[in-house]
Amino acid sequence: VLPVPMGVNLVHYRRRHACGVVKFIYIGAVDINRNLGFFLSEFAKSKSEFEFVVYTKDLTYASKILPLDNRFKLLNAVSKDEIFSIMQDFDIGCFYVPETKLYDCASPTKVMDYYACGLVSYSTKVAECATLFDAQSMFFVDESRIAAQVDEICASNRSKFRQMADNGLGILAQKRSYELIATQIRDFLEQK
Repeated sequence: VLPVPMGVNLVHYRRRHACGVVKFIYIGAVDINRNLGFFLSEFAKSKSEFEFVVYTKDLTYASKILPLDNRFKLLNAVSKDEIFSIMQDFDIGCFYVPETKLYDCASPTKVMDYYACGLVSYSTKVAECATLFDAQSMFFVDESRIAAQVDEICASNRSKFRQMADNGLGILAQKRSYELIATQIRDFLEQK
């Protein structure tokens, strides 16, 4: 048996030059199981200036949990090509799920998309992220201090974000490129 992991296309977008407040993006499902309301509520306790944009198809539920705070925006989901272009204007890509058995085996596709677009990720430490990334390539969510972490991230300079994003993309190039995965599959099939 050969488990085939998610891969990343190394032909990636480059982040455009960013200035101003730190910009966070969350892309994807917003549902009660993900407990995103907790994450956003804790995030809003930060004293820092930032912009946080949520792109989702789940606008009705998301509008109920989005903090009443002008630092947060809710937008309808767009196509993959559009979102890849949009991501280039952000600094940090967010992936959050509660640290429960339900999500312990999550394979966060968006995290790879973030790195492919030159962003660093602020992510729950699900097993796959913990295995691939480290503190030099990802900001890991600590549920007990989200607001403090956001303040620390916002106090960082963008060169740190770029370095962390490059480190993360380097890890994905070494462990999760489609070329590498294709070679592993070919080698596995040749052994049979």
